[in-house]
Order: sequence, then structure tokens, then C-alpha cells
Amino acid sequence: MKDKKKSKFKRLFKTSFIDLNNIENFEFDVYLSCLLGIFLFIVGLIILHIKHLELTSIFPAPCAFYNITHFYCPGCGGTRAVKYLIQGDIIKSIQCNPFVLYSFVLVGYFTIRYSIYLISKKKIRKMNFKFLYIQIDIIILLAQWVIKNILL
Repeated sequence: MKDKKKSKFKRLFKTSFIDLNNIENFEFDVYLSCLLGIFLFIVGLIILHIKHLELTSIFPAPCAFYNITHFYCPGCGGTRAVKYLIQGDIIKSIQCNPFVLYSFVLVGYFTIRYSIYLISKKKIRKMNFKFLYIQIDIIILLAQWVIKNILL
């Protein structure tokens, strides 16, 4: 049964950019993407600090998704969640959007473990990338979206 699921999954990605036969290269690509994302995030924080801008003042426009559908979008609260996370207020960050904290922890942990793996010349185990992590991320994103739209 497990092989059937695996083959369906492989067929799904057969024509995509993901080469499931060479997961090592795919993990390295994910690692490089994480490093680039962290670098851009840090550069953005430095620019905000230099320009004396508030993170929430950059996006003053109303949400187009909300204006059209009258529902909160799946990313609703993401900017505020990042702001609170930077300030160290984890509880408020989770209240705004739990997807942000989970993603930060996942990307940070994966990047650190993979860096150690490369620095040690592959002697220390790395964190293996699993699509389950992405599935959990999507479930958190959709769950918070449904809950916000029902409760608010």
C-alpha cells in the first residue's frame, strides 16, 4: 500500500521541477532557498532599522482578498505575527498567525542542521526534508484561516 502511495506521489511530481529520485540535490536546493530567504529577511530588517520604519507601516493598503470576498485571507495577520516575533512576543505572534512561527522554526532548524552537516563534511546527520513538514504548514495555514473566518 505504501508503494502505491509513493508511486502516485512520484507521478504527481514527474513533470515538475522536483526530482524525487535525487532527494539529496533537492534538499540542497531547499537549503540554498532557506539561506537566501534568511539573508533577504535580515537585509529587510536592516533597511527598516536604517530608515526608521515600522514593519506594519509598509503595507498600509487594505487587503484586496478581504475587499473582494469579505473573508480574511489565509495570510491574514502574517505581517503582525512577524513584527511580534521580532519583538520576542511569541504568544501574540501565534495569535496573529501561527503559520509564521512554525515556518520560522522549521526553516531555522533545517538551515542550522544542514549547515552543520555541510561544515562537518557530512559526518553529522542532517535534518532530512520530509513533505510532511510542508503538509503540516499548509494544515496550520488553512486551520487558522477557517477559524478566523468563523470566529471573527
